[in-house]
Amino acid sequence: MTKFYFLRHGRTVYNEELRIQGARADSPLLEQSVQDARLAGKYLQDVPFEAVYASPLERTQRTARLACAAAGITLRPQLVDDWREFDFGKWDGVLEDEVADRPEFDALVNHPSRFDGTALGAESYAQFIERIKRPLRPVYQQHPNGNVLVVAHAMVISYLLQTIRGLSVDEVRPAGLVANTSISVLETQGGQAYTVPVWNNTEFLK
Repeated sequence: MTKFYFLRHGRTVYNEELRIQGARADSPLLEQSVQDARLAGKYLQDVPFEAVYASPLERTQRTARLACAAAGITLRPQLVDDWREFDFGKWDGVLEDEVADRPEFDALVNHPSRFDGTALGAESYAQFIERIKRPLRPVYQQHPNGNVLVVAHAMVISYLLQTIRGLSVDEVRPAGLVANTSISVLETQGGQAYTVPVWNNTEFLK
């Protein structure tokens, strides 16, 4: 059995400022997030990981480095471009309030299946789901009986695990996106069927 431990990056400056932060925008972790990443690492310190993967964005890479150091994991994170956050195009980095009254924003948040980001240079949800699912099979094939740590983003983790569970893209956000520095676990036996025994665990941050 392969277990994917998905760790969301810590809260960032842009998260605090309520800016849209996707595949292009990147901002530093808050000081509390540094401590939270270390707590996540301590929580995972008894898991024998075979590999560590991370989105190439700095907020995920730093979370990975901090968590691994606290867990005593000496593996170097392997960067996976397909696990970048959703690409919001020209909206990446703007304040949510600046675009919240636009129909495209309503579709983006409330009706993903209808979202057309062509004019923004953004990707569609269909493109996004296809992209974030792409690395699963090859990572499983490399570790068919091991544990891997994946440090990624709210939408990547939430849409990947919830659509695997059978939710539609329109059902994912109402069910709740994973919290900063949360851990969720995806398991597979044989690389065909997947289960999610742990979802959005933050108990170690208390």
